[in-house]
Amino acid sequence: MKKSMALTAAAVLTAMAGTTALQAAGQKFQEAIIVRGKSTTMAQGDMALTFSAPVSLPGLSLSAGTYVFQDGGSNAILVRDSTGKPYRWLLTLPTVRQTATDNYSILFDRETEPNAPPRIVAIFAPGESHGREFIYPKR
Repeated sequence: MKKSMALTAAAVLTAMAGTTALQAAGQKFQEAIIVRGKSTTMAQGDMALTFSAPVSLPGLSLSAGTYVFQDGGSNAILVRDSTGKPYRWLLTLPTVRQTATDNYSILFDRETEPNAPPRIVAIFAPGESHGREFIYPKR
């Protein structure tokens, strides 16, 4: 197991900087969450993220709290709660951003339904320019 960043602080909303391959494809994002935390031992590719408010993923709404995004290989991620209970396997596509940052970066869909939690579109680990884009059904 290698060290990765585990979120211990609340997410901080910031204006999104940089250009991603998703934007080049015509998708636009309003904001990103930058996450800072302390190191903990986890499997390589796994991410522990704490959300200060509800968020949504394809077919899944998550309450505020800590979740582990487990790398399932072959473009799949398993979402677990902080106790390890599995919620759902999600399909992803590889995506690229222009500049890597030292923090987690989570991109949200600008066109979320009214009164619905923001949809996570893509996630990037610290120091990585390659990330995962979640696959949503067509609207």
